[in-house]
Amino acid sequence: ANGTLYLDGAPLTISGTFTQADINSYRVTYTHTGGLGSDGFSFTLADGAGAAGQTGGGGALGIVTHNINVITNPPSVAVNGTDVTENSSVVLTAANLQATDLQTDGLTPTTAVNLTYRIDTAPQYGTVQRSGIVIPAGGTFTQADIDSGIITFVNNGSHTFSLAEDDSFTFTVIDDDGATTNGTFNVDIVSAAPRLQDNNTLTVAEEATGTITSALLRSTDADDVGTAIIYTVTTAPSHGTLMLSGSALANGATFTQDDIDNNRLTYVQDQSQVNP
Repeated sequence: ANGTLYLDGAPLTISGTFTQADINSYRVTYTHTGGLGSDGFSFTLADGAGAAGQTGGGGALGIVTHNINVITNPPSVAVNGTDVTENSSVVLTAANLQATDLQTDGLTPTTAVNLTYRIDTAPQYGTVQRSGIVIPAGGTFTQADIDSGIITFVNNGSHTFSLAEDDSFTFTVIDDDGATTNGTFNVDIVSAAPRLQDNNTLTVAEEATGTITSALLRSTDADDVGTAIIYTVTTAPSHGTLMLSGSALANGATFTQDDIDNNRLTYVQDQSQVNP
């Protein structure tokens, strides 16, 4: 009822025949054409002289049914993962995670609303959310949710970059026939740029030296201490010299927030001031 029996590629209908030699030569095949559950066909058995086949006990074989177990194909899933900046979120799209499936006819695509993801292991450093609501382990969302742009991954900033930690969650995708496929979604956590908190003007007299303190220039980063927050000089002063522990800093030179915090960064005015 859910498929067709073939002999050498030609359909076998009721009263069609095949031989044991055909079976032994793999010329008899079955193609499933749709529908759920098992399938089968009934047949009678006769020898070349037309005598009905016999069972091992000597009785007539009669009509016998050969059962065929139809197995539902599992959904396919393409997992490309995503990047997320620390302490921020990213919307998951079909480019990141997409499940596809065919109905039992082997031709009709399963609708996105009938492809369900179940989170098996929740992420360690963030959450998967639907419209801002956390989806815990055991919770579900659909491919239609992804396609609608309402599934996000939210990083909580609790990772440690020094340990090169990224994040992931495992899932099972389930089609409307109950067939499943497992997968892992990986998230690459990207460090956020340092934040410039203070950038105030240094006032210094001619030919004098002024110290650039953290009250004048200060940057912060959630993951780094002052020694890891590095400034690079892109344009040196025109009317003086920037000094680090007494050594001049030219274009391309670097200093750290720790240098500023410990009063090692100074500016020396050189009398070339153009203002009166």
